[in-house]
Amino acid sequence: MVRRGRIDLQVQTEYAPRPYPRITTTVLNSGQVLHKIEKKLDEPIRSQEEQMRAQRVIQQQHADVTTLLESESTILPKRPANKKTTPALGGNSKPERSLTERLAAINGIQRIYQLDNDGNFVGGGSTEQFKSAFAPVFKHMHDLLNVFVQLPGSSNRREQGVYEIERDRLYMISTGREFYFVVVKRVARDTNFELSLRDAIKHDVPIA
Repeated sequence: MVRRGRIDLQVQTEYAPRPYPRITTTVLNSGQVLHKIEKKLDEPIRSQEEQMRAQRVIQQQHADVTTLLESESTILPKRPANKKTTPALGGNSKPERSLTERLAAINGIQRIYQLDNDGNFVGGGSTEQFKSAFAPVFKHMHDLLNVFVQLPGSSNRREQGVYEIERDRLYMISTGREFYFVVVKRVARDTNFELSLRDAIKHDVPIA
């Protein structure tokens, strides 16, 4: 989270293999995308060694964008106006949204922490922020991550799923290749956070 005056900007950096391999940093305000910075990769990540190299790129790109946003001289992008989209060939009128965007669009999402499959936080300052807010959870982090077991025959893949840590406050997500801790606050009585989170990750395909 980056605070600029009265505005809280959420910055998320993640790897996605589809529709082409890339590392994308997304700047959001109240769940609405303001800006994207994207780095295309030549090939999808296929090994643990490649994942470690990509992790360093993710952390550096995230830190660079965060530092830029914290600078008072940086002009913040304006919220994009709602525009009608022209259906693309094949009938798909909307570009595919990243997992972070799908999560941020859920009503009541306050903060998203991204971790690799070994429990290392992605993004400068995320570790200390999470530790300060959820000390008991942080203390037993690795035991908690093992709720999603490593898949047989895979170097670094786990089960997918959503785990409720504190009802209406903190949830853990495993996509198979990485983890997310999602902080929520109920703003609508009919929101089912667990179902909404499961729906957000159901199209997120693990790395082969």
